[in-house]
Amino acid sequence: MSMTVFFSALDNIALTAVPVPAAAWLFGSALAGLGWIRRRSAGDALPTSS
Repeated sequence: MSMTVFFSALDNIALTAVPVPAAAWLFGSALAGLGWIRRRSAGDALPTSS
């Protein structure tokens, strides 16, 4: 049994630059802020040896 597949519709694809939506920047900065807050609060929870 043989199978032949032709992708003639994919011959002429033009790639263009697409700008990142503002929502992606907002989501990324929110994740970075939450990570910074978590890291900062984790440093405060460490016991001191003095």
